[in-house]
Amino acid sequence: MSNGIENNLKKMKMKKIIIIILSVVLVKVNYGQEKDFAEYGISGALSPFGISLSMSYNKTKKTSLVVSLGGLPESNSLIKPKINNINAYEMSSESSWMGVFVNHRPFKEMEWIRVNFGMAIGSIENTLTELNGGGEYTVLYNNPPSGYFGLGLGQQTKKGFVFGADFGLLYGPGPIISGPDISTIESITNSPVAAKVLPNIQFSLGFNFD
Repeated sequence: MSNGIENNLKKMKMKKIIIIILSVVLVKVNYGQEKDFAEYGISGALSPFGISLSMSYNKTKKTSLVVSLGGLPESNSLIKPKINNINAYEMSSESSWMGVFVNHRPFKEMEWIRVNFGMAIGSIENTLTELNGGGEYTVLYNNPPSGYFGLGLGQQTKKGFVFGADFGLLYGPGPIISGPDISTIESITNSPVAAKVLPNIQFSLGFNFD
């Protein structure tokens, strides 16, 4: 009889020890996950619209609010789209903008995949100069808020340095084009230089912290 009671007591003690050990392990795991999570982040990025600086507030591991400031000083464009009826031209660009965006990570096991959407305001100005002396034309995106939607890789909410790459589209009403020749303005209007939807490819480096 006494042996049975002793055995039951031993089993109860073992169960208590196992429960305590499991509780400690779970606490450590949860603490480790919380420790890896960073509430704030700062990053710099390079895109066709210039250099930008962003501040992030990570509400959860899935969702972040991002405020960005960016711009490009006047410089020669590396890419010159083909324009009908204009054989040779030089193009320079400059920009200044601000945007508010949301990064959402829909997949729990793949937090490095983001959906990025938001609004931006500012201006983008392209100046085209015909090399044959035909004249100078201005393509000015000086619009009310424009919508942005894209997909991103990287820029997780973990502490420390993070990298990112974004691919998206900026939607707006299109530019205002001015210049000396109406037919040339029409050619520019029908070219990618005056597109209403502008592609964006962006690479970023950031640092997350509490």
